[in-house]
Amino acid sequence: DEDDAEPLPTSKHNLESRLDKATGEKAADNVPKLTTPDSMDCSKVHDKPNSAEQKSVNSEDTDTTSFLAVPRKVFLVSDLPSQDEKALSDLVDKGKVVRAEGVMGQENEVVAVCSNPEMETGDGYIVERSYGYMISIACGIPIVNSSYLQNFGCDLKKHQVIADSRSTCWMAPQRALGKKNSLLRSYSVLLYGEFDSAPKNRKRRCSTTGELYTKDRIFDLLLACGVKVVDQADISGVSFSDPRTALMIRPNPQSRDWRAAVKFAHNGKSQPVIICANWVFDCISDYECKAFDSYTKSKFRNK
Repeated sequence: DEDDAEPLPTSKHNLESRLDKATGEKAADNVPKLTTPDSMDCSKVHDKPNSAEQKSVNSEDTDTTSFLAVPRKVFLVSDLPSQDEKALSDLVDKGKVVRAEGVMGQENEVVAVCSNPEMETGDGYIVERSYGYMISIACGIPIVNSSYLQNFGCDLKKHQVIADSRSTCWMAPQRALGKKNSLLRSYSVLLYGEFDSAPKNRKRRCSTTGELYTKDRIFDLLLACGVKVVDQADISGVSFSDPRTALMIRPNPQSRDWRAAVKFAHNGKSQPVIICANWVFDCISDYECKAFDSYTKSKFRNK
């Protein structure tokens, strides 16, 4: 009879009561609860992933060129245009960054900044080769164009430097990120002869010293790449029979530099391979190990 029919279970309470009468058991023990606004735990819908989950997500989504989200120090590879210099000064005044005199020993908090790029490609900027640029690659820190200073805190990849004008293999700065002291770790070098001299006026601007290669600068480049640098006085203990050991003279050497090195080498127990410092420049610039052969007297041509 329609008048005696029980009402339809229009609510969670009515459904549970109806099932209780039919089975004598609690509906909750045998039937999944209805998902109603009253029973839904909304907090679970918006739960943030735990730290392990978050780490996994971040490791997949984070671009390697942006591992230094907001740098605390800025190392100037070259002089800045006036508008970028003003932007940097404002950042320093606000306490957001400080100027770094160098990069060795503080790789986890500094970004290198170049200016006046020679070219801009779809992947990034091409800049002039300089000591500051190469030491930044060797230390594995990010390198950006100075336009980043006016957009401080944005993704570094949008302003990344990808090569210098003499590179034969682009994206060296990106391949080097975070890889300090690793590129040439199995090599040993003995520095010999004359190198550039530092200017007496130490306040010279970056542009006048960018391609100045003193013995100390060559030493730092080699050290940052993981090369074992041997003192000239310790030549008696050097095994030049090892194909990864060489005697190095200054970059772009003259004939007299080669002659002096050959004469010096003849006084040793074994004859070393004599190369010019352009070897380490090109290794860093392309971020790959180069053969000694192209940097010996018979093969090298000033670049």
